[in-house]
Amino acid sequence: MTNLEELDLAECRNLRTLPQSFGRLVNLKSLNLMHCKLECPPESFGRLENLTSLNLMFCNELKTLPSSFGGLKSLTTLDLANSHKLTELPAGVAQLSSLRTLYRGCCYSLQSLPAEGFGTSLQHLSLYQNERFGSLPESFGQLQSLAYINLSGGASNHSFKPMALKSLPESERARLEPSRRRP
Repeated sequence: MTNLEELDLAECRNLRTLPQSFGRLVNLKSLNLMHCKLECPPESFGRLENLTSLNLMFCNELKTLPSSFGGLKSLTTLDLANSHKLTELPAGVAQLSSLRTLYRGCCYSLQSLPAEGFGTSLQHLSLYQNERFGSLPESFGQLQSLAYINLSGGASNHSFKPMALKSLPESERARLEPSRRRP
């Protein structure tokens, strides 16, 4: 099983845990856990260095991500949309140097993003309908590759002042308007 590259466990609604040995799937590139009842991936999850796509959408019991999450060096796409109990992202997301797309919409418990920020390669950030979300960290201004952001539908959206975006060139800020669609 160590040669496994794709694993689709979507709709496994009774799946609550993954074994610690899950980290041995070192060649895994794509993992779909959509609609599972996973509460927290094992600490060995960070050893999945070849993982490029992780779908945790609608994992409504997901409460936390392991501290080893920063070990996912090849991760380019992370979908956490509709994972309602996940209140924060671990500081390790700043170590995800390949992350280009992050979906975190409809996560009603999300209040903030890690102060450490994200890897500089982030291009698409979707935070739509996060009613408790407050503000962007100052480190957000370092996202020179960011081309799309969706902040629509949040309770704080009306008073949203993108202070962290002031360090971006004017041409970049113009493309960071709230939108109603997901790329």
